[in-house]
This record gives sequence, C-alpha cells and structure tokens, in this order.
Amino acid sequence: MKSLDKWRFVDLDVIELPFLHAIEEAVAEKKVKNTLLLWRADKPYLTLGYFQNVYEEVDVQAAKELGVPIIRRMGGGGTGYLTPTVLAYSIIADERSKSMPKNVEETYKVICNGVTLGLKELGLDATFVPINDVLIGGKKFSGSSQHRSFGMIIQHGFITTEIDLPTLALLIKAPKEKLQDKGLTKIEDRITWINKETLKSGKDPFSLDQIKKAIRTGFEKALNITLLEGDLTDRELEPTVFDERFEQDTWNINPRLFKRVNATYIHKAKKGVIRINAYITDNRIIEIMITGDYLMHPVEAIVALEAMLRGVRADETSVRQAVTSFYSKGNVTTPGASPEDFITAIVKAIGKVA
Repeated sequence: MKSLDKWRFVDLDVIELPFLHAIEEAVAEKKVKNTLLLWRADKPYLTLGYFQNVYEEVDVQAAKELGVPIIRRMGGGGTGYLTPTVLAYSIIADERSKSMPKNVEETYKVICNGVTLGLKELGLDATFVPINDVLIGGKKFSGSSQHRSFGMIIQHGFITTEIDLPTLALLIKAPKEKLQDKGLTKIEDRITWINKETLKSGKDPFSLDQIKKAIRTGFEKALNITLLEGDLTDRELEPTVFDERFEQDTWNINPRLFKRVNATYIHKAKKGVIRINAYITDNRIIEIMITGDYLMHPVEAIVALEAMLRGVRADETSVRQAVTSFYSKGNVTTPGASPEDFITAIVKAIGKVA
C-alpha cells in the first residue's frame, strides 16, 4: 500500500491578521514543509482583495467608527468580515506537490473539497461552486483566495461558524451587479453559517473543536495526505518585510487612485466584478485602473495590463489588441473571467466618457 504524503498541521488558534499573512509568506519562502494552518482572527477585521479599491468596497468611515482594521491580502477576490467566530485555514504547498493540480481552477476545487468533506464529517451537506465558494442550502458560508509566492501555492479561506450579519452589511458595499446576478437584493440573503444550518436541522451547535477536527479530516481526505502535528520553526518566525507590509496604510488602503476620471464602468464576469476607472482625452486612454473582486494569477500582472493600456487609442480594436497581447504571453490566468470580459468592461467605459 502506497504511503501518503505527510504534511504539517499547525493550529495557531487566535492571531492578528497582519501577522498571519506575514507567516503565510514566511512559510512559503522557507519551504520547510507543505502545511495546513488553522486560525481565527483575534478581533474583527475586514479582509480586502488584492485588486479592490477600498473606497468602492468598504464603508471606511463606519470601519473607523467601529474600530475594525482593513487588511489587504495578497490574493484576489472580494471583501470578507473576519471575527473570532470565523474559523479559517491556510494551505501553503509546493506547486509541484502531487496533491496540487497544475491548473489554478482545479487547485481551488481540490482544496475547497477539504471543506465540503469536512462538513460531511459533521453530517452537513455542503456544495463546492466554482471558482472558490462552498455553499450550504444555496448560501455561502466559505470562500477562499489563492496566490503563488516563492513557487508555493498559498490559499486561505474562511469557514463561518457564527457571523454578525448587521455589522457585515454595514461595513461591506456589495456591488448591485453581483447581487443581481444571483437574483438577490441584499448581501444578507447570500450568506449562512454552520451553526445556523445545524440548528435548522434540529441538531445542537457544534463546538469549535468539533469543527476543527472535522475540517482537518476533510483536508486529509481531499488532498490524500496525512497531517502531523507540528510547530512553526524559528526561521519561519523571523521578522521579514511582510511583517511591516500588512500593518501599513500604503499597502492596506492604497487605492492607486489618480485625480482625473471621466470614464467608469462596472462589469460582472462569470466570477467577480471588474471595475474600470479611466481618464480619456484626445481619443486615447491616458490613465486606467482596473479594480474589483476578480481573480488573477500572478496578482502583480494587473500592473502590466494597465501599463499596456495607457496611451492606447480609445476604441475597441486597439483595446482588443492590447488585452489579447497581454494574455498571449501565456503566464497569466484569470479564473472565472475571460479576456473578453476585460475588453467589454474597458470598451463600455470608453462609451461612457463624461
């Protein structure tokens, strides 16, 4: 009988979110061992997707008044509300690991299957919905975000056991395009949590330890691995540049804004919203910012796409050539969004020049 790959399992319990993200990068950089981390935020935070403009996605004033920090992560996707009642996981694994598919979308599927199998251990029927959501009864209770660093896959996701819906709805500006696409009118209609579903089925709520044990088993089954208890090494806990990054407003809040905008458009792709803010004059794109909760790998590639579009003639043919050239390099993937989605968003924005 073939032996299973042995991965490290570390339960960090409660942790400051900036420190958690720094640890993820350190584990990836040091490459000590493929690792599953379980953790919970030590207090409420808003977790912001890499490509998002904070002022479009979050009520910044409300966050300040409530004392909720905004932390931008390294991966794409939408804004989430993390509290100590939200269990979260981080998978940090070598891209060459036999447990990890080469295709980005398949990697999401395999890792998210750990959550669905974990819920099955608890007697709950959860469903994976591509690209990166897990639902119970058609409502989302788990989402995830993935990026690559140092040749390692880093995917973190949340598993909501309880949630303060009124506060979430106050802080997060859900795009109406995204809600309408799902036939909803408000964000509260899209979300559920484990113990809400447990009570609906007539069972007692699960303890945090029960949920942790089930999720650990689910990942072992989904990834065909054995998880062994371990600790982070001293090398992984050494201070790095990432320790500072996730504490700074220049990273967390930085909207990459420019002063002149006369063309905007919001486009709903299969997965995620693409927001265009541009300044166009003399029939040329002078400035452009592409934000939203879409997914792109590598995340840094968005800077190259925006650079390629600056100076381009403001017409569909020229935009199509630039976007097609960007994708033709072969090292960029946008799960759930096609080149045509970006072309459409930009062209529609051009058509709305003020």
